Amino acid sequence: MKSNTESNTESNLKTYQATKEQVLSVLKLSNKKAVTVALVGAVDSGKAAFVSLLLELFQGTEADDLIRDYSDERFNQPHSQTTDVTLHNITTLDGGVIQILDAPDFGTKDDRLSAEKKIRNSMQADIHSIDALLVVADGHSVQLASDTLDAITEIFPRTLVGNIGVVFANSDQRDWKFDMNSLPSELRNAERWVLYNPLATLQKYHGVKNERPDDKQAAEELEDEVKMYYSLGAETLGRWAKWVDSCSIQSTDKLCEPFEFKTKVDTNINAIGTKAADLKKSEMALEEIGVKLEDVRNEARKVFKELNPDIYETIPSFPPGTGGTIRSGSPDIDDFEREELVSRLDKMNAKIKQLEDYSDSTEKAIKETEGIIETIQNDIRRLIDDFYKLSFSQKFASNVNDTIQMLQDKKAETEIERNIIDKVIEVFKGRLHALDGQ
Repeated sequence: MKSNTESNTESNLKTYQATKEQVLSVLKLSNKKAVTVALVGAVDSGKAAFVSLLLELFQGTEADDLIRDYSDERFNQPHSQTTDVTLHNITTLDGGVIQILDAPDFGTKDDRLSAEKKIRNSMQADIHSIDALLVVADGHSVQLASDTLDAITEIFPRTLVGNIGVVFANSDQRDWKFDMNSLPSELRNAERWVLYNPLATLQKYHGVKNERPDDKQAAEELEDEVKMYYSLGAETLGRWAKWVDSCSIQSTDKLCEPFEFKTKVDTNINAIGTKAADLKKSEMALEEIGVKLEDVRNEARKVFKELNPDIYETIPSFPPGTGGTIRSGSPDIDDFEREELVSRLDKMNAKIKQLEDYSDSTEKAIKETEGIIETIQNDIRRLIDDFYKLSFSQKFASNVNDTIQMLQDKKAETEIERNIIDKVIEVFKGRLHALDGQ
């Protein structure tokens, strides 16, 4: 009696051995003529092999052709690590076009910020919309690699949730171990597919053929496995294609918004630093004007007193009026000296007026700068709220913490800057406290 496994293998082989047209009938786009899919995954997640399988299946390669035409150059290329964004254009047998934006692997020597920048630039320059984001994960792992999860939650907005699917490579239903509860709540019900990639078995098959040419039984068993998993892969990717075909198209302009969050926050922080420095200069200038004004007024009082000794003490404020002199002044001063003192006093009063004008304009500039700083603070509050609406909540608190650290790193220059930035940090900490309480 045949085991269930043997029966299933035979059944799948019969399914595969139908005509190419019947097998490939599932690999088609019914609603759209073209789709664009962004592909992300960590190193060793199986993403490179998944891309290779897509290319073979959607171009109509049959298992017998795959086995016959195998070469290390074809399937063992440095697909193994993707360090730059690669665009694959696949034309299906029925004329559909599938564009794959293959993102850099997360966890390579290329840090995540560099990978994020490459993805953003490609999404802005090379494509205008995407139909789906496909996360490739190792089905033997319990959870996504942290770099991959961070990339999804930081790079892509919450509005894309309905367009995110997960393919678990390198496993089948029997050894799939992934815990969906390890994902952010928004992704726990994401569409998912378990796929054992036949290309791994294909490599084993050719290894046996080359290294153990007399072991025909092992080679035949592996050949049957290649055909079975290739057939199952076609069925799985047919379901995947049907899902992509049904997804609503997302503009990359909207998708790039989370990319800009840190840039906008950093720009605003730099603007606060600049305006705080301007404010400090203005306040120092105002203080200097005040000192000069007091010095000129003191000198003017002396001249006024010299001109008008009898009434000086009765004047409630200084200067007493335009010109600052009263002609019935000291009888001990001759006309020439009097005119000279009057001229000096007029110049001092003019200087006082000039300094008062400077003081008024500087105070106005201070108020305007304070208003600009308040506007920037409000912009930062708005950025926090806007980003919270865009971002997956699991990573938002971490982003706020990063921004607080960014602000604290910038606190070293002047007391006024520290005071202003402290106020902004309080805004962020308040939002972080609210998030922690959710």
